[in-house]
Amino acid sequence: MYEKYFNDLTLEVKVLIKMVEKQIYPSCINYLNHLSSSLKSINELCISNNSIKEKTINLPISIDKLSTKLEALKKYLNKLEKVNKYSYENAIIVKDNTLLSLKELKDVVNELENNVAKQYWPIPSYEDMLFDI
Repeated sequence: MYEKYFNDLTLEVKVLIKMVEKQIYPSCINYLNHLSSSLKSINELCISNNSIKEKTINLPISIDKLSTKLEALKKYLNKLEKVNKYSYENAIIVKDNTLLSLKELKDVVNELENNVAKQYWPIPSYEDMLFDI
């Protein structure tokens, strides 16, 4: 049971890391570039638009949080792969650390999903999965 727990958790962490690195992070950067270009164009026209300005300021903060949480998860994955895995004590340590790190990263991803335009978001949202057929 412990072997299955560690293997399943390791796989889940690896998949999430890959999704963030290959899909979510680049999409957020693309959206930030789009916002920055839009803000520059708006400023050149001498038009005030605080909502785009606010998004352009806040999105990098969320992207930075994403990077920080991703690095923490990689750190726990490294520990997970090195421990004498198959024991109750290690399962508790992994549960307490890795699952917390997974939740923290998920929270940041959810925050970004709510702030990145749908056409830039690379994976289906909960709304897409539930209501789009």
